[in-house]
Amino acid sequence: MPTYKFHCSPCKKEWEERQPLLLDGTKHTSMCPECKKEVESIPSGGTGVLMKGRKMDRYLEGFPDFTCDKNKKAEKEGDELEKKHDAYVAEQKRKNEKP
Repeated sequence: MPTYKFHCSPCKKEWEERQPLLLDGTKHTSMCPECKKEVESIPSGGTGVLMKGRKMDRYLEGFPDFTCDKNKKAEKEGDELEKKHDAYVAEQKRKNEKP
């Protein structure tokens, strides 16, 4: 579970909290321990997670799809390019196997 940093502007309190990863694009929020106001997490450096590739599809099955139409179109185009690339690689492999 990732750790997020929070900063409360009214009372200047800063703290960190572990919260679950949100995949729907919403921001992480928390209640200030001092003044009890709701605040959003502040951007911080750290490591990122990138999940891609054909094998990841198996692991991501069942996760909700929060992509917009633009991303869906790009995904479709990417899939088509991937199929063309796979066909090209298979053709090159066949050519190299012939004596």
